[in-house]
Amino acid sequence: MAENRSYTRMHVTWHAAIRLPDKSIIQAKVINVTNVGMQFLCSENLAIGQKYEMQIHVPDLNGSQSTTLVPCFAECIYVILAGRDFRIGAKFSGLSGEHSALIIKWSDRCLRGAA
Repeated sequence: MAENRSYTRMHVTWHAAIRLPDKSIIQAKVINVTNVGMQFLCSENLAIGQKYEMQIHVPDLNGSQSTTLVPCFAECIYVILAGRDFRIGAKFSGLSGEHSALIIKWSDRCLRGAA
């Protein structure tokens, strides 16, 4: 089955944190990302249509051990139970221009590697 996507997914393993409406914070693992959204795993069943405050640790493009903490909002688009975790699809919002450019650079890098 072919996927009809406007943006190519990049498979990643990035750590993240999500603030729930009750102000508690849970850990998440971003497993793929595009210029406009991401898919991540977390222990909570998030509400579809709800925006969640997130912080994502995006690795340095040069391969060093440093990361950039990217604050954003993620609007939950879908939720799938995947074993003991939930697989969440979300759209980005609230990314700064600098952080959006970082995600786009990662995307470009992955596309060049696939060519």
